[in-house]
This record gives sequence, structure tokens and C-alpha cells, in this order.
Amino acid sequence: VHMSFDGIENAVKLTSLVLDNTNMRSIDGIGMARGLLELNLGDNSLAGPIPTELSRLVSLQALILKNNFLTGTLPIWLGTLHELTTLLLDDNEISGGMLSFDNYKHLTMLNLSTNVLTGPIPRTFLLNSPREEKVYIDVSNNRLSGTIPFDLERSLKLTLHAHQNQIVGVDSRLCSLQGWQDGKVTQFGCDAILCPVGTYNDKGRQTLEDKPCMNCTNQPSPFMGATQCGPTSTAATRRTKTRLLLTISSIISLLVAYIV
Repeated sequence: VHMSFDGIENAVKLTSLVLDNTNMRSIDGIGMARGLLELNLGDNSLAGPIPTELSRLVSLQALILKNNFLTGTLPIWLGTLHELTTLLLDDNEISGGMLSFDNYKHLTMLNLSTNVLTGPIPRTFLLNSPREEKVYIDVSNNRLSGTIPFDLERSLKLTLHAHQNQIVGVDSRLCSLQGWQDGKVTQFGCDAILCPVGTYNDKGRQTLEDKPCMNCTNQPSPFMGATQCGPTSTAATRRTKTRLLLTISSIISLLVAYIV
């Protein structure tokens, strides 16, 4: 779907734009809608790097780009969108290292799951996020490595999803923070953050009394937060393969229709 945003700068009272699930492929010109507070472009066909066009929307409070075909790295200019409370970039193919997102003072929901992000979680990650508010972070199904740093303790009511990565440690001091994981850390300690190496849980962590992290007797994962025993491919890899098959199938269908 091609949509023209010519003249959108004249819509001075436009604060919310919901264009999810429209098969959109381009957003050229949308950066002129300077009054936007909410922009939902999820479940579309946007491909390539995260469009720099969005860097103009400095008043945005919610930016949703989930389930597209976005690639490249997390751009530095994301840090200029200081008013964001919600940033959803899950289910794409974004690679490279994690940004610290330390410029955000209002961010309470960040979803970067199911991408191909690598490297450690920075010690300055969410440095200025709201300390007393509930903060939801999902970085699961990537290739993040290292440990969960103690510096995250500054978020007193953090819910963190970090399973299915290459994480090998959780700072033990985090395992006594009563407000973490909706209070589950009080019940289950470190297991409420990530299951230990050599164990698994279908959520990668313990959330229920009767569903602990279970020992793997066959092919234990060398990383924390495993959702099953044995080697697994990342969700992003599986999704890429699925999309490739769908694309090939579509091309074949078009060729058959053309020949007929």
C-alpha cells in the first residue's frame, strides 16, 4: 500500500495516527506531522533501516513499529525522542548492539524482543527511567550476552523479559529486589529473572510455584533463560525463514497466474 503524506503538516491538530496492518511500505513525508503524540505502524511491510523520517517527531509519546521487516542497527537519533513512554520494535530483524536509552525520563514500556541484537546490556541502560513507576522491558529472543547488571536496580518496579539470549549471569543483588517481576523475585529469587544455566522453563524464568526451572538431562543450554532443552534457533531466524518461504510462495503464485 502506498500512502501519500503530502500536506500532513497542515493537520495541526493531528495527535494520533494508527496505520497498523495496512501493508504499508513507505512513510516518506510523515515526519512533517510534528504534532503527533502516538504513531502506530505495526504489522506492516516497512523494510530497511528504521526511517530517519521519524527523528522529526520529537513530541512522540508512543512509537509502534513491531512486526515489520526493519533491519540495520538501533539509530542514535532514537535518543532524541525524549517524550517517549512506549517504544515497540519487536519482531523485526534489527541487529547490532543495544542502545542505553538513557535519555528517556518517561519510558515505561520498551519491547525489542525477537530481533538479532548482540552484545551486553549497558550499565547505563534506562539510566533516567521512572524509578517509582512500573517499567516493562522485553529484550527476549535476541543474542544478548554477558550478565544482567546490578545497575538496573534503580528501577524499583521492573518487569524484565530477557529469556532466549546468550546471557550467562544475573548480579545476585538483583535477586532480592521486592518490586521486581511483579513481586515474583520475593518468591523465587534469581529464578524469577532467568532460569539458571542447565535448566529450562517455558517462560525462561519461574512465574508460578508449581512451575519451577527444571533441570535438563539432555543437551542443556549453556545460557540462562532457556525455554527448552537442547540447541534452539532464535525466533528472528525462524521468522526470517518463514518470511522467505512466504515470499518464494508468492512469487511462484504470481508466475503461475501469469503463465496461465
